[in-house]
Amino acid sequence: MKSNTNAHRFAGTLALIVAGVCSTGSVAGQTTPSRLDTILAKLAAGTAGTFDIHSLESERPDARTLPALRQAFAKASDKEMKQRIAATLLRLGDSSALYFGYLADFANSAVDDPAPIFLVFDAEGKTVRGQMSPEFLEWCVRNQKEPDAEAQLQSWVYPGDLLLLAQTNDHRADAIFRKGLDSPNPMVVALCVQGLGRLQDISAIPLIVQVAGRLPAGARYALAMELPWFSSTDAERLFRSLVSDSGLRDGLRAQVQHERQNELNVILQRNGQAPRR
Repeated sequence: MKSNTNAHRFAGTLALIVAGVCSTGSVAGQTTPSRLDTILAKLAAGTAGTFDIHSLESERPDARTLPALRQAFAKASDKEMKQRIAATLLRLGDSSALYFGYLADFANSAVDDPAPIFLVFDAEGKTVRGQMSPEFLEWCVRNQKEPDAEAQLQSWVYPGDLLLLAQTNDHRADAIFRKGLDSPNPMVVALCVQGLGRLQDISAIPLIVQVAGRLPAGARYALAMELPWFSSTDAERLFRSLVSDSGLRDGLRAQVQHERQNELNVILQRNGQAPRR
């Protein structure tokens, strides 16, 4: 009796497999949701994270993707989430002024901030930990700003806002990045150099040379890190003058090349091609 029961159970399981139930983990005639389906469902429910948004960029083109992102942008209230959705829309080909403008507004706030840099540099150009510059503190008192909050803007918020815009490779941002070269914040300057390098605005290099000459030694390194984004002999000449160590230059070039390759691999995957290493 027991062997007959097991045989019946096995026969029933085999029938389910043939019918397509056990093979898919769902009812007959249906398939397991794809990664794209899952992300789009999370977008509609308002539960998608920034990783989900970025993952959409490596998915094959689908007529549902852009409308879902537009709807998610309209519903989102979190600044960073809206920024990342806007950036993804731009990279996926939606050039709407709405999405560019959302990113550009924050980037303009970064480059227009007149506050002196909060960092203190020693005689060797290195930053002094635990200290804020007297000029910065005086500016905060005069403008009724809280120093720690302003330092947070300078060190994290502004660079992040500029990086998100730079990574769209949108030529409409060129004027913003050029204006940012005049910022008193070396981190803002550095991200603007990256933005200009991504756009291959070679005509901006003489301006960058002038900026490098006025920056403290420690701040020049931040600028130099972004110069490998340019494909230019003038940029390479400036790069070598700011970074004398050839091994360090190779390392900085490799970092930029790694980022470029990662971004290219996303495009290759979206086009159904194998990523490169």
